[in-house]
Amino acid sequence: MIKIWGWEKKPRTMLRYLKIGDIFCFQYDHHTYRFGRIMAKVIFHIVEIFDYVSDHPVITETDILAAKRLLVTPLDTYSLFDRKSEGEWRIIGRQEDYIPPEDARDIWFSWGDRSGARKSNVFDETVFISETEWKALPPLSPGGDYDVKRDVAKQLIAEVDWSQYETAYGNAAQDIPHFQAGKTPSVPRSLGELFSGNWNKAMQAASDLWAGLCHQHAYVSSAALPACDFLILALQEADDKLKVELLDIFLGFAVCTGRNAETDWEKQLREKLETDLPVFAGLVSSENEDISYFSGRIVEELTGEKG
Repeated sequence: MIKIWGWEKKPRTMLRYLKIGDIFCFQYDHHTYRFGRIMAKVIFHIVEIFDYVSDHPVITETDILAAKRLLVTPLDTYSLFDRKSEGEWRIIGRQEDYIPPEDARDIWFSWGDRSGARKSNVFDETVFISETEWKALPPLSPGGDYDVKRDVAKQLIAEVDWSQYETAYGNAAQDIPHFQAGKTPSVPRSLGELFSGNWNKAMQAASDLWAGLCHQHAYVSSAALPACDFLILALQEADDKLKVELLDIFLGFAVCTGRNAETDWEKQLREKLETDLPVFAGLVSSENEDISYFSGRIVEELTGEKG
């Protein structure tokens, strides 16, 4: 039986009260929420993230039973639910009779060191493994708010059929040969680099995406539509220098869809930008002059008013 008590009842849950089968909700970006369930405790809590997403922190028993598993990962439940030190995560329900399904038995995480390499699954089955397998498996290391958002984004990027979209250089799913740069990476490759944790790769990815999605602010390409949500998530977690590069992309989107939004996908992109207006407006007051400038320009393009 699944009992849902909702978002408002328990803003904080202490670590000692967390239980297997707890249903949680977290704010994924400024206007969407995602959901999941605590599957097990193997040193740390291991959770599954559902593929269900909503504009509101609301999920029903029917939604939970119908949801597919998007991601399984160790989670820093102490920081997220007890300390409330990052993100906004809340326990909103519980499945009292929950037992991990059999198909989760093959999901393993590595731990220990090279001399005592081991792997464990959600059934707390532990076996010794080779150093090669130990390196290949995801570590049994609890992630925080951005770690989960990054991994969810990577999964969602992989699910998009990028071959249906174009960039300034060609098909969005392909690495395109370039006479100066050798090749322009595919859009999913560049988006993956934004979430790689490597700052230099992320900066280069932003440059490649600027050139491919809103080429010199002259025109916008169709791959901008599915890329937009991932760029917004990256923007909210980026440092100032990367923020500037990403804002320049969004300015290109705003400029190009404002003057010649003719196709359905261009109109949909414009709608996305208008939905994300609070993000840009919130950055106008940044102490960083470049962030403030680009954000103000985006607001101006979207509203016709000075940012």
